Amino acid sequence: MPNSLHSNSIFESHIVYQWLMAGLPDELKQDPNRRNDAVVLSFILLCNFIACLIFSAILYVSFDSSPLIFEYGIPIILACIVNYIISALILVYVKSVIIAGNISLIGPYLSSVIGGWLTGGVFSPMLYLLIVPPVFAFMLTNVRSGVAWFALTISTFTGFWIVDRFGIYEPLFMITVDDYPFMQFILPVTTCFMLMVAVLIYEINSMKLKALLSQEKNVLAFKAAHDPLTGLANREEFNTKINIAIASARRSDYPLSLVYMDLDGFKPINDKMGHHAGDQVLTAISTRLKRLVRGTDTVARLGGDEFAIILQGVGAKEFVEPILQKVLDNVSAEVVLEDGTSVSVSASLGVSFLELQSKGVIDGDTLCKQADSAMYLAKNEKNTWRFFEQVVAPDNTEIPATT
Repeated sequence: MPNSLHSNSIFESHIVYQWLMAGLPDELKQDPNRRNDAVVLSFILLCNFIACLIFSAILYVSFDSSPLIFEYGIPIILACIVNYIISALILVYVKSVIIAGNISLIGPYLSSVIGGWLTGGVFSPMLYLLIVPPVFAFMLTNVRSGVAWFALTISTFTGFWIVDRFGIYEPLFMITVDDYPFMQFILPVTTCFMLMVAVLIYEINSMKLKALLSQEKNVLAFKAAHDPLTGLANREEFNTKINIAIASARRSDYPLSLVYMDLDGFKPINDKMGHHAGDQVLTAISTRLKRLVRGTDTVARLGGDEFAIILQGVGAKEFVEPILQKVLDNVSAEVVLEDGTSVSVSASLGVSFLELQSKGVIDGDTLCKQADSAMYLAKNEKNTWRFFEQVVAPDNTEIPATT
């Protein structure tokens, strides 16, 4: 995906792309799909227009050696140029990519048919050019038009063959024998050039669409896994992360800590100052929490003013306590709202451990319940933390306890 996005951004920033975009009406620019199709059509018209000028120059150079090619070739090329100009005008003023695309193919098609009839019918090298319209029709218009042009092309080839097979009419041979070698060279080259342009545009367009789809897929995946307000992992993503972290801890033989956090004093802010102020507090607290943890850790918003932090590789009180103190200090720091008002909240933290000896019996749900139990004990005092521990009774049963 990064390569596709990079290539796509290079294409869109290219001066030709910007120039073509500038010539489009606002109605096409505002629609992403139509805009893309319009730019592709404009680029193809530009390339074919330039190709016509190049081949006109080639025919002019060959005027002395092949006067008949010049005499009949130049009008055909000029007709195509006029056809491309008309298509461009329709694109700009009618604002229809399909109509402009179909009209842009009429000139090359009629030129190929007329040129083929004038230069030997079914044996004419001009018929090479009949391959081009169906290919461009699929790209410039839609499937229906592409199939129609494909059927028309097959019918045209069939018509030339029937005329020759049954001798219905004799095609004209207005090109001398000496001119045929040049035609047999230049017309296949012209066809290859135009098909190369079609493939190039198709690849660029395909790359652009893939990049957009990949971007959209990533955006949707992010939205599905993250809280829309804070950008933190949501509850569903947290449940996935905690189970993955536990499985990884079991494989790698390292401890794991889970911190549940509930804000103290948040409800009065929401009730007195409104949800907008409360959202600003939640956003500020979330930003501070993300800065405190490592890239391997996870901060999630479970809902309302309740958060969770997964600390991987941390499994002892002496290592967790400095982190908890930083959390309390950062949470209790004043939050300046958009209107300049300063508010402050505190936090109650509950911590549970996935210790080495308990890795085989504790799952994500159990670890969460333990941290939640410790957090509610901490809320009795507020702005502090409590650890969950198991106390073994005389009858060897485990009794939940907190410290």
